[in-house]
Parts: sequence; C-alpha cells; structure tokens
Amino acid sequence: MIINKKITFSQYFKYLFLVYLLVPVSCNDCDDSCCDEAFEQTFSTISEMEIEVGRIERVPVSNSERIDFVSERSTDIVDAAFRIVVNSTEAVAAKTKHEPSFSLMNSSYACDPPVQATPSQFISSINITSSAVVNAFGRDLEPGTSLNRFFEVVENFSHLSNLSINQYIREHKDNIWLFGHTDTRLIFRLNRFMEFPRARLKIVIGMDDGTIFELTTDRFEVNL
Repeated sequence: MIINKKITFSQYFKYLFLVYLLVPVSCNDCDDSCCDEAFEQTFSTISEMEIEVGRIERVPVSNSERIDFVSERSTDIVDAAFRIVVNSTEAVAAKTKHEPSFSLMNSSYACDPPVQATPSQFISSINITSSAVVNAFGRDLEPGTSLNRFFEVVENFSHLSNLSINQYIREHKDNIWLFGHTDTRLIFRLNRFMEFPRARLKIVIGMDDGTIFELTTDRFEVNL
C-alpha cells in the first residue's frame, strides 16, 4: 500500500541543504557568476593627522550625554582637552579572490567588494611629553618625560568610562575601525586634578607598520 505523504516547504528546503552539504562543490562546476574571479578590495593608510587644543562640550542625548570637542580653549580641569583627527588617508587596492559560497542572495551582491576602504594600521604606541617642567604632586617632571599616566582618552558618551592610553591601544587592536579612516578622532584630557603649566605638548603616535606621526600643540594649560 502506498500512502501519499505531504512534504512541507521547510522539509523540502532541509533536503536541498543536505544535498548541498553532501555534494562537493568546486569552482569548475559552480554556477556562481563570479566564481574564481578576483576583485579589488581597498585598504587605507593614514597620510595626515591634525592636532588642536580646545575643550569638551557635553550635549544631552536620550539618557546620556554626547561628548563633543569645541575649538575654544579652556583652562578648566574638567573641560580642557586636545584632539587628534585623521585628516586624510591613502587608498591601496589589493586583489582578493572570490571563493564559492552557498547564498540565497543574488550573486551580484556576493561578488561586490566592500565599498569603504578598510583601515590597515593599528596604533602600537602613544607618547605624550611637555615642553615645560610639570609639577606632579610635588615632583618635578622634566621636559621630555612621558606624561601618559596623567591623560585619558575621552569616550563619545558620558555613560561610558574613559580609557587609559594603554586600554585604548588594546581596544583599537580589537576594532580597527575605531581610528584610521578620515575624520576619526582621539580626544585627550587630564585624568586627575592637577595644575598643568602653560606649555606645548608633543604627541608621538606609532603605527604597527612602523609609521610614526609627531604632533605638537600650541599652548595647553590647566588651572585648578
């Protein structure tokens, strides 16, 4: 006796998927229109950075505050800051081979390379020094002494904790999009209550590919 058995769409899809897994696929017989085709994927490297002294401005948004940078100098310990911005990048194209893959999307989507250039550099080091003697809690720090421990990287929203310089470098390694494409920024401020004499700050940023950027502020000063 033959019994008619109704097959649902989900079952039919499951059978097709099992067949796909069991049958070997190669570029010689796949029906992907760009199978074995190479396309250019664009990567970017930083070509120029800019530094500016200003202040932090807090803008209320929802249940938090957005942290903006304003080009208006402040000597207040809470607001005084300086910003580093990526001004321009250089694009480098690299050939990337398309690998065959199972997809329900139209093959033209699968063949398209990413639209935005992907940053290719990680920050490996940041060093902040001063042109003047800095008195830190009774101890004089001569010009050229690293001041990293007195500065922090400001997050974009007030409900997020600011990061030490080393913490930011580690986060950048986990997320390359944090810094490296045009208009991305780093905002620094003092992380403790201390006076900072009128001085020029020198910031040296090293990238993982050996590139070094040296930036110098104009007058930076903080009063309690």
